[in-house]
Amino acid sequence: MPEHSFQEHSPAQEQLLPQWIPTNLLYVAEDQIKKVDLKKIDKHRADFEEGRNVLPIDVIPIEIGGKIRYRILGNGRHRYFGALEAGFDIVPVQ
Repeated sequence: MPEHSFQEHSPAQEQLLPQWIPTNLLYVAEDQIKKVDLKKIDKHRADFEEGRNVLPIDVIPIEIGGKIRYRILGNGRHRYFGALEAGFDIVPVQ
């Protein structure tokens, strides 16, 4: 009997698993930028720098200038800016 067992995922479940994508593919809408809280960004920066578990950022794909980018939904903007402040060029998304 193997020490570890791994559960297989269906294609539908695979879509729910976080993936890491480059920060230059992410887009923050103007209305969301206006709602930025610098204290929250600093907290997330520290989380990234210290290797803490960071929740994936919720995104939706959009087309801008003929290229696919990913718009950050709602509260993911602080994690995104925190990752940039920490020097990360990839972030977890779902």
